[in-house]
Amino acid sequence: LNIGNKDKNSNFDISEYTNITSIGLYEFEASFNHDGISVFLFCNTEEEKCQNEIKVLDEIGKEKNISFEYLNVIELVDSEIERLENISDIFKKQKYPNLIIMKSGEIVNNTNKYAEKEEIERILKENEVI
Repeated sequence: LNIGNKDKNSNFDISEYTNITSIGLYEFEASFNHDGISVFLFCNTEEEKCQNEIKVLDEIGKEKNISFEYLNVIELVDSEIERLENISDIFKKQKYPNLIIMKSGEIVNNTNKYAEKEEIERILKENEVI
């Protein structure tokens, strides 16, 4: 998935955010084979609340010297949505933005809603991300 500096279906410019990067479904699927902790934001970058959460994660990333990844759901085709829904029931009833934390290939937390910076930091601390 190569979207350059702008998401292909949005005017949201991601180039100024250095601690959060866009990934595709294949990269997300590969995280199930990862032994560490991973944090993903599933979002529709055409929605303001998703854009705001990207900004917040980037800010937290800069403050804590960590990086995050996001998957822009409006870029998924039907077959990818079906694959995603087969991974976990979480994705069948997902709302956006949805911050997902994985440990050793298992989903251990998901917000399934917009969260303010303080709540995101609390969730990241509880899950030993920061």
